[in-house]
Amino acid sequence: KHPTMAVLRLLREARSQNIDSSRFVFAGPMMPKIEHLKRLTLADVYLDTLIYNGHTTGSDFLWAGVPMVTIQGDSFPSRVGASLARAVGMPEMIATTLREYEEMAVELGNNKNALEGMKAKLREARLTAPLFDTARWVGSFEDALEKIWERHEQGLEPCDVFPKDPGEQHKV
Repeated sequence: KHPTMAVLRLLREARSQNIDSSRFVFAGPMMPKIEHLKRLTLADVYLDTLIYNGHTTGSDFLWAGVPMVTIQGDSFPSRVGASLARAVGMPEMIATTLREYEEMAVELGNNKNALEGMKAKLREARLTAPLFDTARWVGSFEDALEKIWERHEQGLEPCDVFPKDPGEQHKV
């Protein structure tokens, strides 16, 4: 459950900005996956956290068709959001500065056409983007495992192994 003081502060700040507190949806600690994804569609924009980006949460928001605003940091946990944005073919969701992050968030909050355009692009990405193409990922992973096994059978030393073509479509 969310820390009580944090919730109270958030709601107090919302009231000070004339935002109706009934617009906030707080989730419990566990809910079925389908309910989780339905809840995410209530959001207009997902504002990724800066130091530790959303990993599964970010992917879930993108799958739910909710545009993300993220900024690429210097550490692995702060670069995941940018990787997700690129993997859905939408690098325009990546800010390069805090100012740009804020401007992007405000633009999507105020410009319904821009927001709807990004949502439409995400809906299309669910069908075509590498982030959501499980068959492609599995096929590439299988290719790499086969190469590793072949090297083992030949008595060769371990080395870096890459799938033959990460863009190749694999059928399941």
